[in-house]
Amino acid sequence: MQEKKSGGRIRINQIKIMMTSQILLIMLLSLNLVSCLNASRVGQKKEIVGNWFISKNTILENYYYQEAYFDGKEVYFFTSQPNQILFSNGYAYEGDKLYFLTNERKDTVNTFSLKHHDGTFEIKTDNGVIEYTRMMGDKTLSDLVTDQISKESFGEAFSERMKKNGFY
Repeated sequence: MQEKKSGGRIRINQIKIMMTSQILLIMLLSLNLVSCLNASRVGQKKEIVGNWFISKNTILENYYYQEAYFDGKEVYFFTSQPNQILFSNGYAYEGDKLYFLTNERKDTVNTFSLKHHDGTFEIKTDNGVIEYTRMMGDKTLSDLVTDQISKESFGEAFSERMKKNGFY
C-alpha cells in the first residue's frame, strides 16, 4: 500500500512539474509575441527615411507637385514650381512629432504632428493635412542628392512622375 501512495505522489508531482513547465513556456512565448508585435509597430512608426511625394494637401486647394527625400538628418524637397527648386532643411523625428531644425540643428523652426499609415504619412497642422506617399523606383531625389544621377536625368523622371500623379 505504501508503495502505491508513493508512486501516486510521484506521478502527481511529475504532472505538476510538466504543467508548470508548459505554463512557463506559454508565458514566455506570449511575452515574445507581444515584444515582436511592439517592435514591429515601433519600426513602422519610425520609418521615414526614403523618397516621398505629396499625394494630398488639404491646406492649399492648388498646390505644386513636390517630392521629398528624408536621409535621417536632412530632408530635401524638390518642387515643380517655381522653376524646379531644390532645397533642404534639418529635421528630427521623435514619437509622433516631426521637427524642422536650423542653426546647425540647434533650433526648432516648426513642429508638426505626424501620423503613419501603410506606405504614407500625414503631417498635421492647425490648417490641415499634407499626405506623403512613399516612392519606389529609380531616378529619385535621393539619387540626385547623392550624385548618382544628373539633374537632367532626374528632371525627366520627375516630370514623368508629376504627370503620372495628375500634375501638369
